[in-house]
Amino acid sequence: MIEFQQVSFRYTGDAPYIIHRMSFSIAKGECVIFSGDNGSGKSTALKIVNGLLFPSEGEYRFAGQAIDRKQMEPSAFSKEFHQKIGFVFQNPEVQLFNASVFDELAFGPRQMGLPEAEIHRRVEDALRLLDISRLRDCVPYALSGGEKRRVAIASVLTMNPSVWTLDEPETFLDENGRVWLAEFLDALKRAKKTVLIATHDRTLQSKLADQIIAFRRPT
Repeated sequence: MIEFQQVSFRYTGDAPYIIHRMSFSIAKGECVIFSGDNGSGKSTALKIVNGLLFPSEGEYRFAGQAIDRKQMEPSAFSKEFHQKIGFVFQNPEVQLFNASVFDELAFGPRQMGLPEAEIHRRVEDALRLLDISRLRDCVPYALSGGEKRRVAIASVLTMNPSVWTLDEPETFLDENGRVWLAEFLDALKRAKKTVLIATHDRTLQSKLADQIIAFRRPT
């Protein structure tokens, strides 16, 4: 479903490679851990998977389709692609920008053009499942780090993507929050979602990984 074929990436033509000649394949329904030191390219790889960056060399394929800058230019294709893949950023503040938690969770479904009744159903379900109903009318930027993390995850949940990508999702969570996160990710796995997680958390690796892809800084 997801393939990197000799993918390399660097930000400018003379900059060092962040990723160099990396190849791997991820099947539909797999839970895959990206492991490695900070700066080894895990976050960059997730951004390539999400079509936010494009390989400098090599090829990234999603469901058999090569994904590159030219392919993503048509808005219809880009919109359909981004509905299939959800991204939980390492810093939740990057993806929280609406005036209330409710509007944050409703934003994606509204962009999809769903009926308002369906939007409300999805939002209320996500608030309940993530135990954040009390935050419904709160301003996202005023929340704690752990609350922002749950809201960010809920905003992806309302989109119901088939592929979840999460960049160090344990960040900002306390011990209870990490227990909850492991249970939530396990539920995604049992629901046959394809899940990619960049993490240093060995508990998540041992409990969830069907495959571990090791990242190292290019030499």
